[in-house]
Formats: sequence, structure tokens, C-alpha cells
Amino acid sequence: MNHFRGPVQVRSLASNFWALGADGVYLFNFFGVPGQEVNPGWGASDASSLQEIGAVETLRKKDKVYLADSGETLTYIGYSNPESQFPVRLIGEREVELVVGDDLHAAAAEGSLKELRLEFNVGGIGAGEQVQVQVNGVDVPPGRIARTRFDVFAADLEAGMMRRGINRFRFAPGTNSAGRLTAQVGGMKLHVQYR
Repeated sequence: MNHFRGPVQVRSLASNFWALGADGVYLFNFFGVPGQEVNPGWGASDASSLQEIGAVETLRKKDKVYLADSGETLTYIGYSNPESQFPVRLIGEREVELVVGDDLHAAAAEGSLKELRLEFNVGGIGAGEQVQVQVNGVDVPPGRIARTRFDVFAADLEAGMMRRGINRFRFAPGTNSAGRLTAQVGGMKLHVQYR
């Protein structure tokens, strides 16, 4: 795991590695955390979060932001250089995969889950148009999807829609949508916040 990520992202990636069966987490270029220019996303109080990533138990109930893979162009990091899933057209396009390491069902059952919000960018869509979202084959009710900025939408999700591990999302034109071929999702992240 390289040093370009901030503490929340490092927790999220570590949680995913554990959920997918990793034996451990190896950090790269994390010397001088915090305070070195090489680690701009880290503040003085953030270094303690590196103590949390060594086990599933210490990551529990810690806020996370899971990013759908948008690829990398850094050849020196080898196998962590996947192809991007984006852009994805709204008309008849493929699913987007998102790995989520947290057990959101358990968190919801014990009452510790505060918010589960999907945020995604959509370009080439008109001002009054909406988007439909499907999570693991379950439609998100239109009333739970809102436009937060011109090209950004947010959907409040329920823990029951999600799985620990790989989740699949589909996007489609929604209410008042002209269904333009140019309309496409350019990125996606899931905010998980605990009480």
C-alpha cells in the first residue's frame, strides 16, 4: 500500500485486504509519517491510525471511504496497477465493482452504523435529469438518490443491500433523463460512517 493515500483511505484499503483473505498489510514509503512532504495527507494526529490496520478488530467501527477502482498509471507499483472501470455509460453499460471490507450487516444490527452513502459523478447529463442505481440486483428507491452538485449524485443505501467483499453497481437513466449516449459515470465512492 503506497503513501499517496490518507488515513481514512488506508483504513479502507486494509479492511478490503482482510476481507479478501490477506495474511497482512505491507506499507510502502511510509517513512516520516507525519510531517514529511512525501505524505501530504497525514497530520500529526493521524499517525496513530497506522496502528489500526494490522487486524480486523482494530478496524471495526472506524469511518471509511471505499473507492471504486479508477486505475493507476504508475508503472513502478506493478500489480496494483489495474485498468480503470470508468467511464461507464448510463445506457446499457457494464457493472461497476466495489470491494467493501466492513461487515455492514453486523454494524447495522448492533446500531453502530450511522451513515452509508454512495457518491458518484455523472457527466453529460442535463440539469433536471436523474439517475437510477442498482446495488447487487436491488434497486435504490428514487427518493434516496439526490443530486448534490451539477455532476455529483448521492444515494443513501441500506446495509441489507451490501455484501462484505465484492459489490456490483449498475447505473441507468432516471426520471426526466434524455438517455444520452454521452452520459457516463466517471467515478464512485462509498462513505461508511459509524456512531
